[in-house]
Amino acid sequence: MRDSVLHQALEAFTIDAASQLALEAGRGEEIPFELVETEGRRGSPPLYCYRPLTDQFIDQRLGLLSGLATYAPAARALAGHDQIDSYLSLHGVSVAPADARQRADGTLRLFLGRVFAERDEFEFDPARFAVAYEELERTLLEGRCTTTVIAPVLGLAIDPTSPEIQLADGLALTSGDRLGDAPAFDIEKIPEHSIRPRT
Repeated sequence: MRDSVLHQALEAFTIDAASQLALEAGRGEEIPFELVETEGRRGSPPLYCYRPLTDQFIDQRLGLLSGLATYAPAARALAGHDQIDSYLSLHGVSVAPADARQRADGTLRLFLGRVFAERDEFEFDPARFAVAYEELERTLLEGRCTTTVIAPVLGLAIDPTSPEIQLADGLALTSGDRLGDAPAFDIEKIPEHSIRPRT
């Protein structure tokens, strides 16, 4: 994992989306299926199985999912990457390059589809999430080097509903508690002269 902010934003959104989709399915909303023919043994008739069309179920509920509190932070975290179109193209999705909202919708829908592919239950599975996220991050960060610099910034508070503050292309501030491997910060250990306002 090279982009912890994106990872945390997508994980939070996927967990919320899983709960919402499970609620919809629990209310009796049916997941469409298709009948798939598979080859049987030589000389035997073909076998048939039902495949859940999870993508369609998710597509029909994009408006509902975009209302989740975790949707906007996930969309913002994605918007900071200029390789979104590569990820969409990789899976045959065509989106107008200038429309950031459509790109975010398309990417989040596609990502959820990858996490819940061919499943008829919407329970968050960390292993499936990790596989889908690795594919997304590998595409978004291909050819790029990511560096995380950890430093205390006194007097600055970041809105807890926003994963980061974008400063420039490829440069952002995020709260230390969003980085699982960040060292603990104790303000008491900072020399007093370094935090006293100058007069």
